[in-house]
Amino acid sequence: MSESFGRSRKLLGSTRDAYLRCLSNESIPSKNRAYYVIRLNQFLHESSCQDPATLDQQEIARVLTLFGSRDDLKDWQFAQLVDAVRIYMLCLVKSPSAQHVDWEYWKSSARTVSSTHSSTARQSRPEELIRQRVQNGTGSIAKIRQRHEELIMSLALRVVAL
Repeated sequence: MSESFGRSRKLLGSTRDAYLRCLSNESIPSKNRAYYVIRLNQFLHESSCQDPATLDQQEIARVLTLFGSRDDLKDWQFAQLVDAVRIYMLCLVKSPSAQHVDWEYWKSSARTVSSTHSSTARQSRPEELIRQRVQNGTGSIAKIRQRHEELIMSLALRVVAL
């Protein structure tokens, strides 16, 4: 397995091809597979240059924790990294340790609730939520909302006062 990696711990040659087949078997869309390779290469680079087959549960968790605390990965990218590592470790490496990793826990730990999610509404005043929606909105009428922000806010405050 060690000749399947370059010095920089990246998938190469037949190992990369086999991983791409695993991604296909797992129904990962072809447009996403290159990103899975990127995420897996990031994981391999951070895994202390160990042979992936020798990584135990704690080492896998250590590396995933490291990525989970980084600010440069969005939540969906972290979830993608977890999935990329899961597929690699279980389907290609067939790691006994990886079979005991709670992959669903790691994927779900990437989820954060956005400030516009309904469960956060109690923490904000209605006018704050409306202002965020106006300022951060997208879509066909977002520019109109932004142009008339003060009017919208005035109307919202009057409705709230009722």
